[in-house]
Amino acid sequence: MLPRDPVAAVRRFNRFYTAAFGGLDAARLQSAHSPAEMRVLYEIAQAPEGITPKALAAQAGMDPGYLSRVLKRFEAQGLIQRQADPKDRRSVSVWLSSEGIRAYNGWLGAAQDAAEALIAPLTSAQKAKLVRAMAEIEALLGA
Repeated sequence: MLPRDPVAAVRRFNRFYTAAFGGLDAARLQSAHSPAEMRVLYEIAQAPEGITPKALAAQAGMDPGYLSRVLKRFEAQGLIQRQADPKDRRSVSVWLSSEGIRAYNGWLGAAQDAAEALIAPLTSAQKAKLVRAMAEIEALLGA
């Protein structure tokens, strides 16, 4: 039976998925960082040549003030490096340090393991159905 309120259904699904995957459980993903912080590491890792904080905020859909605080913590922890643009000293780029790459790769492996554990009980047919359903969600929501 489908719910009458699609907004309530989307919110219920988000809560279900977050709980099932443990998306809010940094310990399960073997990280001392929050999911939002891990998203920042992910986005920086996707730009090994560097990314500006402005572009990073847009890519991650994150408040620039919050992102600035995260980047300062990451820099203090040795996870990122930052360098001013020689042509425009007001602009900087950030990228993962070797320590940041290690942290990212550890999180990535834990996230992969968590996803594999989540779908392990499913049959091959159920996994295929799940993948088709997720592709449909992405298509409908314009991913």
